Amino acid sequence: MVVSVATLPPPVKLAVTDEPVEAALLRVTLSVPPWSISAICALPEMATSLTLKLPTVPPPSVIWHTFVDLAATGELQRHALATVSRVAAGFAFGVAAGTVLGAIAGYSALTHRIVDPTLQALRSIPSIAWVPLFILWFGIFEASKVILIAVGVFFPVYLGVMGAVM
Repeated sequence: MVVSVATLPPPVKLAVTDEPVEAALLRVTLSVPPWSISAICALPEMATSLTLKLPTVPPPSVIWHTFVDLAATGELQRHALATVSRVAAGFAFGVAAGTVLGAIAGYSALTHRIVDPTLQALRSIPSIAWVPLFILWFGIFEASKVILIAVGVFFPVYLGVMGAVM
């Protein structure tokens, strides 16, 4: 099939305005009808409480009340802090290891030939596949979780640093 230039639609022009981002967000927010937000909240509530009695899916009202109760008792903040600490530790370890190994592999051709094929093979393993191995090797507590986060951070940092140094 031959397409001539004359049959192609004109390119779409993106409008560039001097409107501030806050004003654009407010305009988009105000264009959503209030009843649609109520419908979005009410439909799951009705589906779980009236017709579909699914034991695994609580109604949104139960989820909201549980959220408020956990926040009031301080339990939610304690668990959120534990999660943020775990992510920060894993991120720090992953960045440190990725930076060091990436710089070494990028700087030395010999190290690159030795280290890079093994790391590229490990990079192809999905993160979810590491979970059972890490639980077996490091237990179900904090160490396995932090190491899993570190592995997820390691490879992008390693590739970026190695590419920058080469």
